Amino acid sequence: MIDAALLPYFQVRTESSVHDGCVLRSPQRIMVPEALRHALVSVPHESHQGTVRTKARLRELFWWPKMDLLVEQYIKSCQVCRVLDKTAAAQQAPLQPVHYPNAAWEKIGIDIVGPFS
Repeated sequence: MIDAALLPYFQVRTESSVHDGCVLRSPQRIMVPEALRHALVSVPHESHQGTVRTKARLRELFWWPKMDLLVEQYIKSCQVCRVLDKTAAAQQAPLQPVHYPNAAWEKIGIDIVGPFS
């Protein structure tokens, strides 16, 4: 029986090799140890281009189990990305009922603008 933590590595064992002391998956993707993963996610994410582009940039050179999940969690926790996210629904004020006046000039609406210099 294989330990659950080692299972993802066992599943890619035929695609893995060692070159210059680095464990590789396929000829070009480095298998990243857990201690370095957050630091690696932060570098391609610095430009705040979103989840898809960050994942694509990481996949070119690196691999680790559940990489997509870590990238998604990292970006969801990024304050700048939350502000820049165009897909997030804007907060709307609750609608208020409109009371119609019974007679002319009973209710007046004024738009205030300014200050003017």
